[in-house]
Amino acid sequence: MTKPIGIGLLGCGVVGSGVALALALNQETLAERLGATIKIRRIAVKDLMRPRGPHVNHDLLCDDWRMVVNDKNVDVVVEVMGGIEPAKSAITLALEAGKDVVTANKELMATHGETLHALAERMGRTLLCEGSVLGGVPAIHALGTYFVANRIAGIRGIVNGTNNFILSKMEEAGQGFIDALAEAKQLGYAEADPTMDVYGFDALYKLRILSRLAFDVEITSQVDLAGVTDVSSEDIAFARDLGCRIRHVAEARLDRETGMLLATVGPQFVPQGDPLYHISGADNFLEVIGDIVGRIGLSGPGAGALPTASAVVEDIVKVVQGSEFRLRASRKVDAEALQYVNYVVRRHYQEGAPAGTDEALAWRSELGAAQVKYLGIRGRSHEAWLIRGCDVSTTDCLRVVSGTLGGDFAVYPVSGEVRIPSIRDGVEAHSVDDSWDVRAAGTA
Repeated sequence: MTKPIGIGLLGCGVVGSGVALALALNQETLAERLGATIKIRRIAVKDLMRPRGPHVNHDLLCDDWRMVVNDKNVDVVVEVMGGIEPAKSAITLALEAGKDVVTANKELMATHGETLHALAERMGRTLLCEGSVLGGVPAIHALGTYFVANRIAGIRGIVNGTNNFILSKMEEAGQGFIDALAEAKQLGYAEADPTMDVYGFDALYKLRILSRLAFDVEITSQVDLAGVTDVSSEDIAFARDLGCRIRHVAEARLDRETGMLLATVGPQFVPQGDPLYHISGADNFLEVIGDIVGRIGLSGPGAGALPTASAVVEDIVKVVQGSEFRLRASRKVDAEALQYVNYVVRRHYQEGAPAGTDEALAWRSELGAAQVKYLGIRGRSHEAWLIRGCDVSTTDCLRVVSGTLGGDFAVYPVSGEVRIPSIRDGVEAHSVDDSWDVRAAGTA
């Protein structure tokens, strides 16, 4: 057996401690597969006094990341600090020092991944980042290997386990957003500061990384973005009335003829026929559409210490085995907002009469919608509209609706066909005009 592979760990929080645990639990198995042991040589942390658990050797701790990067016994630097700095400087110095790097830093790889991978290539080193995207789901590996025979037309999925857990709890347990978020924190699915998750930035970073692999492009513009903070219990209940669930979705499509990339991150109504409907808890799901293979789905745990730690350790193994993976894009693009055909608008009115059908006539004209259906929800002071055949972005739909509708309202794109509730469900449904085709199957 050859000499041990020295690991320098930058960060020992949720993910970092998970990496230490994974290496300790499977030390013998990894040694048998690699012909060498993997040994943590040094760990950089912010707080030397913080308890780290029995699987972390406190004698290896230091509070200066440079000590880790400059340690001659460290062969592979594992960066799990998060954020841009000092992570970017640490990875840069490690590559320049001739060390391979594994990172789970989605913010850094989304914004500076191109530069860092170019540096790794110049230095003849390897930089891997599987843990930066979908936790335990090997999305980067799949896109870089399994789909090489395909031209990918689109990617779409639930890429943030924290948000999916929150929405699932709001639906299954009837919790409000605040209570669901508190439980996510308690279970280790959300950070102490969940801003990046609940406002959608985490999902956006991951979409940028995945788009690099799927479409060979670097997104340089802003992307239509919304989080889950404005999803209400009323929205969850109304989605159920329509046979849907609300899921936070990241989606990108490439028009191969024009080269235009369309991308959006935000909550959607997904009906039962959509594979995302069945993804609950902290799980992630990614659907890849290839021109030869068709639609392929990848799913698995996406939040928590061990799923991401598993991906990080897998990358360490790939480095030891001599992986030549490169995450470089050949061109830069400005992403346009995805346009959806169907939308749901829900409004809560505390005083006065419902808006009814009058406002929707103006929407139909301005949005160019083919059909609009009004739903009055009895006993809940809510009303809703189903807009169909409009082909506009969520931002544009929200702009049009907000121009005429007052009160507390929400706008959601719909990924497919929905069930039209009946009088038995407490919903009075009728068309704004005579153009709505109510089919026997009860979908809209």
